[in-house]
Amino acid sequence: MSLPKVLVFTIIYEDKDYCLDDFIENFKKFTYKNKDHIFIDNSDDGGKYTKKLKEKLEPLGIKVYHVERGNTSREALARSQNFARKIFLDGDWDYFMSLESDIFPKKNIIDRLIMQGANIITAIYMIGHKDQGTRWPCITIDAIVPETGTYGSRLLRINEINDYINKGIKNVAAGGMGCCLMHREVVEKVAFTYIPGLRPHSDVFWFNDARRLGYNVFVDTDVICEHRNSDWADVADR
Repeated sequence: MSLPKVLVFTIIYEDKDYCLDDFIENFKKFTYKNKDHIFIDNSDDGGKYTKKLKEKLEPLGIKVYHVERGNTSREALARSQNFARKIFLDGDWDYFMSLESDIFPKKNIIDRLIMQGANIITAIYMIGHKDQGTRWPCITIDAIVPETGTYGSRLLRINEINDYINKGIKNVAAGGMGCCLMHREVVEKVAFTYIPGLRPHSDVFWFNDARRLGYNVFVDTDVICEHRNSDWADVADR
């Protein structure tokens, strides 16, 4: 029996170049064999960074594409995700995996996530700027929202973190697209959404849309990835 075929996609732009070499070296160590990897660059520099990426990555068998950035980074993200989604749907891959360029999983990450048999499953990585001293898992749960007193989805609170670290597989409202494995069945039905003027990123809309269709979102809390993120506040066009 052959291994399921996985398409890994990584969205990048020139400001994320600071950890690219380390990211590629880490990806080379991945143990899962039946995978392909593509990069989607949405830099607004006339294609200069895309050319640099092609020279560096295509000799390694990694295809590189360019997508117009649009007006904001939120729009750029959704455009890039949908571009990768079309490539996936036009091919014969079984799983679609989002892996951001500043996320560093362990080498067995794909094997581990596929083994869980979920339609949607993420690994853990920490968000919040590292220099601020406060970091928490990129997980959203269904709970009372204190600000409104109503039941809805919200990010974990600091005092809840220990309930979502090394606690096995958890059913959650949303994880992070930084390291997320999605089965073709879901990807065929759910695109990535950008709505001008709204704060949520496309991943928020994607997880919500998938849940509305009856799919559960799981996070493997035993898989924790290093996250070398820059500060979101430094992004001018966010």
